[in-house]
Amino acid sequence: MKNEDDKIIIPLSKRKIILLTIVAFIFTAAPLWILIDTDSEQIKLAMIVGVLFFGICGIYALVKLFDKNPGLIITPDGLIDNASGLIKWEDITELEILNMQYNIRFLLIFVKNPEFYLNKMSVPKKIFAQLNYKKYGTPLSISSLALQCNFDKLVEIINSYTPSSLNAGWEHR
Repeated sequence: MKNEDDKIIIPLSKRKIILLTIVAFIFTAAPLWILIDTDSEQIKLAMIVGVLFFGICGIYALVKLFDKNPGLIITPDGLIDNASGLIKWEDITELEILNMQYNIRFLLIFVKNPEFYLNKMSVPKKIFAQLNYKKYGTPLSISSLALQCNFDKLVEIINSYTPSSLNAGWEHR
């Protein structure tokens, strides 16, 4: 992490991205193997979905491995992330921590105009963001899975930059 002119730059973690790539490709290979060895149409459909989902995740992680852009920049104006660009503090209505299985956590970022941020995204990023929007009510989320920072430190840093109206709004799901 670098602190430049009142902003924090959090780089991508190449080590974490390599691990994510390996896991994604393992989870692509396992359903593929099951797909070849089953006669059940329902299982075949589930395995095809698994192969597609984890295959796309693996390819995305592989691309991120060569990405030289910072993973996240936190500024007095807002958050700058690769998928959605600048998310201005004034647009953010709520920040919420989503706890998933295996101690994986995401920061959900609720904004006044989600469609504005969706329209700025590339097609692959937009697909996942739309799924987030349908399930959680916001297309914007941040995880520390690929950052050179753990989640608690990420929340601490973001909390130090958020306007006081948002500091009290941290909720957990």
